[in-house]
Amino acid sequence: MGSADHSVTNTVSRRLPRAESWLDDAPCRGMWWLTDIPPDLTRHHARASVVAAMRPALELCADCPFTRQCLERVAPRESYYDGVCGGICWRNGEAIGGLTGVIAGRAA
Repeated sequence: MGSADHSVTNTVSRRLPRAESWLDDAPCRGMWWLTDIPPDLTRHHARASVVAAMRPALELCADCPFTRQCLERVAPRESYYDGVCGGICWRNGEAIGGLTGVIAGRAA
């Protein structure tokens, strides 16, 4: 990592008021590159592919005591979040899977 990487903050922390100190103890602290869905995994990729690629981040969430706080602050549905939050993989604000597998998509 270069020195410029130190200025980049976790996606979750960018959405939090400074007073929210639980993030200092979250397993994903400072790992924005792990919790955000990479740009090369576009909306055209199958859900299973995205969830499989995000497994390392999902594993961080498995034992995290802050999943509720994370979901409340990031508000993935309302913010159309792309990434892992609260132990769930989100794409455009829709839950697409987790460690237990892929969630079926909405019918068109």
